[in-house]
Amino acid sequence: MASYAERIGQPMPHGLIPTDLEMQWMGQLLFGSGVALEDRPYRVQPDVDDFLREALEGHFAIGFWGHGIQSHAFYIQRVEPWCRIYLRIPYGGIYSDHQAQAIELHRLLLWLPEFLREARSQCRHLKLVDSMGDGQLRAENDDGEIFECHYNAIKMASKLNRMSDLFGGNGTAPTR
Repeated sequence: MASYAERIGQPMPHGLIPTDLEMQWMGQLLFGSGVALEDRPYRVQPDVDDFLREALEGHFAIGFWGHGIQSHAFYIQRVEPWCRIYLRIPYGGIYSDHQAQAIELHRLLLWLPEFLREARSQCRHLKLVDSMGDGQLRAENDDGEIFECHYNAIKMASKLNRMSDLFGGNGTAPTR
């Protein structure tokens, strides 16, 4: 992902892209799995619910995509048996502070792999969504207990929140 390094000024953090995945161009600076290429695109706000309901297992997409003069974002979309992740993080646009957004985005991408590793060990299922700062997280642990909240991925990353923080530190989640 040379485009990431060119825009952000740092290399893409490790652990975000599955090592066995052949990435294909999906338009602009967005790349993804063969499944994502065959699946429909999920790139704008009204697509979030469709992604959560319909995106095919194996769907993986990452990179920059935008339209108009202000609606630009960095995307991470991932569907596995245990999780559905849709992150549409603001980056770019004519009126944006690109330097500040680059710092926030890079911090998020450094935090995310470890958060997901921990979530995978503690969750039966995880739904992680953030579309331009409006987010929802739903985690179900192995005992069937559910934790739900509205959140902002940039803020979670800046606080280095862990899955165990959300589950109260003891691996059990209050239902909210």
